Amino acid sequence: MTYYLNESVNKLKKVIHTTQTTYSIAEILSLYRDNELILRPQYQRFFRWSPLQKAKLIESILLEIPMPIFFVYSTSKGTFEVIDGLQRLSTIFEFIAQPITEGPKSFLRDENDNFKEALKLNLTESKLEFENLGWHDLGIELQRKFKQYRLVLSVIKDTSEENTKYDLFQRLNSGGTPLSGQESRNCLMIMLKDGLYEFISGLRESTDSFKEIIDISENQKYQSYPDELATWFSALFIYDDYSGNKNQNSEEYLDAVIKNHFTKIIEHKINIKECFTFTMTTLNKLKGKQAFKMLSSKGIESGAFNLTCFIALSLYFISIYKKNNLVPEELDQETLEKDIKTMKEFVTSKPRGIRTIAFIPELSRKINELC
Repeated sequence: MTYYLNESVNKLKKVIHTTQTTYSIAEILSLYRDNELILRPQYQRFFRWSPLQKAKLIESILLEIPMPIFFVYSTSKGTFEVIDGLQRLSTIFEFIAQPITEGPKSFLRDENDNFKEALKLNLTESKLEFENLGWHDLGIELQRKFKQYRLVLSVIKDTSEENTKYDLFQRLNSGGTPLSGQESRNCLMIMLKDGLYEFISGLRESTDSFKEIIDISENQKYQSYPDELATWFSALFIYDDYSGNKNQNSEEYLDAVIKNHFTKIIEHKINIKECFTFTMTTLNKLKGKQAFKMLSSKGIESGAFNLTCFIALSLYFISIYKKNNLVPEELDQETLEKDIKTMKEFVTSKPRGIRTIAFIPELSRKINELC
């Protein structure tokens, strides 16, 4: 047992090739300004540090408190791509202001490559006079000490496997404000660089009907839940290629689809988009905001948005689309409404304790009976 464990550990260690080095903040800023340190502005939409978290980081640097290690990926082009520590570095670059003659701008660039407003500290907890403090309030001596503060970087070499970046990203995503499962997957899609993220985010924006019938909370919208539903629909469309492991939970299932079968989604993206629009438009006309709500004991559609119901009806319309090889020209509304009710009743009958992934084969069997 010990032998095989050691072999497994050694194998994993060979996959991840790292070196450790230190840089001053001034050196890191120089790399960023010269585009040799890549923060990927696309990732920044998935990070939600509060003003207090930002202030505490700047205070820690001013007080010379050691900071956790940063993890970066050394690309074949000789640049560093940040895997863990993006929010910390973004905060540092947002705090360091450009010369006063350039206006109140920081060195941090947004997605459109524009400089963001320089950060002012607030909600501080220390007894020092850091409240409403900006870069130019520090004075030359404190600015110099701030820039001399050293950061420890663990550099993952380009020879490491591609999935290593995402695996490490997931492992290290535990400090600050953790990302939701879909926000991590969005980062993975960006890492894959095959236009997958653009496709998924574009899919949820492709039809107003989707926005109208997805009755979810503002917090769910904030945590990329619409993206998660678009990912679910894409995964269900290629279900024949990847049926999943019945012991997986929903997060593990979607992670596996994106990591191992994303090329299938790209291959079928035109059909997926067409089928997605067909599904959401049809359901919007038939059910509106009740589309993905379950039946009550009185047979009335009510309550919160239900993911299993979304999966069931998505599979149902995907089946119709595939059997017709395109969007059918005409559908009998009475039959559709009857089948939708049947599928909702079937979802209601799902035994407790059965994982959603394990229930999908049963949903597919029921859909085959209807179609």
